[in-house]
Amino acid sequence: MQQVFQGRASVSGRSVAEEEGAALANQSIKRFVDPADIAALTVFLASKAGRSISGQMIPIDGDSQSAS
Repeated sequence: MQQVFQGRASVSGRSVAEEEGAALANQSIKRFVDPADIAALTVFLASKAGRSISGQMIPIDGDSQSAS
């Protein structure tokens, strides 16, 4: 993500911190998704607890409201 923000900053003329802030402003959950969050969801879905879940889209993106 840092490389993405650095690239956006170089194109926009804003700072990396401003680009990060803009990305977080677009989310209702004000933090970036950690890879451990994705791993935990994967483990859950592969476990017996997730055995009745099929064919579902489960967003794990911080509740992003729109792509920027």
